[in-house]
Amino acid sequence: MDRSIWRNAGPWMADPSVVLPPVVFPLSGPPVCATLGDPSRPGCLRSVYDQATAATYIELSYVVLRATTPAEKFYLEPSKKHDGLLHVRCSDGDKYWVAQQLRAPGGGGSTWFICATADEPEEDLTKPSCTLFDFRPDSTTKRTARFFHSQQKKYACMLSVSGPGKAYLQLRDNLEADSSNMSLFSVRRLSHDKELPKYVVFKGDNGKYLTAHETSVDIFLVFSSSDIADPTVIQETYTDEYGVVYIKQVASKVYWRRGLEGGHAVNWMMADIGSRDYGMVDCLFKVVIKDDNYIAVLSHGNGKFCRRVTIDDKIDYFHASSDDGNTKEATFQIEEPVRSREIYDVEYRVGGKKTSTNKNVSRTLVLATNRTHETHNAQTTIELYDRIESTWDAKLTLDVGIKAKLSAGLPFLMEGDVESHLDFHGEYNWGETKIQETKRSIEYSYPVPPMTKVTCSIFSREDVVDVPFSYMQKDVLLSGEVVPPRQLHDGVYRGAKSTDVDIDTSEEKIT
Repeated sequence: MDRSIWRNAGPWMADPSVVLPPVVFPLSGPPVCATLGDPSRPGCLRSVYDQATAATYIELSYVVLRATTPAEKFYLEPSKKHDGLLHVRCSDGDKYWVAQQLRAPGGGGSTWFICATADEPEEDLTKPSCTLFDFRPDSTTKRTARFFHSQQKKYACMLSVSGPGKAYLQLRDNLEADSSNMSLFSVRRLSHDKELPKYVVFKGDNGKYLTAHETSVDIFLVFSSSDIADPTVIQETYTDEYGVVYIKQVASKVYWRRGLEGGHAVNWMMADIGSRDYGMVDCLFKVVIKDDNYIAVLSHGNGKFCRRVTIDDKIDYFHASSDDGNTKEATFQIEEPVRSREIYDVEYRVGGKKTSTNKNVSRTLVLATNRTHETHNAQTTIELYDRIESTWDAKLTLDVGIKAKLSAGLPFLMEGDVESHLDFHGEYNWGETKIQETKRSIEYSYPVPPMTKVTCSIFSREDVVDVPFSYMQKDVLLSGEVVPPRQLHDGVYRGAKSTDVDIDTSEEKIT
């Protein structure tokens, strides 16, 4: 069957970003996920950590890794106190933009940079640590704005500091910024939803998996397979930064499409397109994630949700015709057809780390009670604990419960920095908390006065670290296919290390 006739079928979507509403300033409501860039050519702003200055700069990169990479994604958060102003939070490490006077990366003189180094937003306009900006839309160019620092009263501009190709966000006087386009940036809304895993299977409300059914005319998608290991049920997903999804039927090596017949839409879901093309809107979908591992699938071709239907002799076929994505026929369970998974080469990005230290009473013990009228000397064995809690998670990909073999160091605070020491090797689910606990004993001697109860409080120091990481993922599918290893950048580690460090005794008279 020649399916090449479909390659130019259907309406065109020249710009996939139109599936999301434009960012309109001033902002209100929840934070907006966005990519920021140069409006005159491809490229975007990204957060880059400089080890020499221990600061995270905002760099203009023309080598775009992908706008869903955390370093290239920012959240615009409306101020809670000042209408029209906003904070900018980096997705990579959740640090906020703040003005800092620093030496340029790679050397050079000191100047005012915009850096992602603030752990929390600062609303006070009188403080140098203020993180508020006024994004002022440009009236002559669509989807562009200038970033005005509300405390410094200057514009943020993109200027080179160490040769061609190395430009960073810096503050400049208003007149200088207004006279050129160096202070003008594009602002495009991105999807903030998690992506589907790379390889998935769709399970319908009839308990069957979605598979391909080839007729003499077309390949239809049908909920008819009972075996997750059936190679024909495996689907491969491709999600862009705007939440637009292509889905490939792996066994047939072709992509999903909302069907046409004689040039007219018939809404049957088929798999018959050989390549990805934004021009074919009937091949573009949006995934709506629900609770647990359940989703709905919206066709961009007609704005309808896909559902399982039976019409005439077409039993349990996939059909893009529902106005409601919450019906059982339009709700699908996502599973991963993965036999084994390895997570390795974990690299922590210390530029995005957040740390805190607290000292608290972990527990109180009654050591001794003296009901006599003479002082007694007592000795007690006290157990002290060291406890490490570790959680690894992925920010961008939907977790459907696949256990992985994880090999990773444990990053903890060491003299204000993050170092990896100790290791974890074993089976792991994203979001699971692993606990390692050790104890040590000391002999504690103390006097107990007459008619007195002696109590001790044990103080524990807790160091908490949140740090993003990159990692390699290698999967073997149930079909036996070994998926080429992929490097991903959406990992987030949260660790808490508590250590009993001090003992304080108190006395209470008894009667």
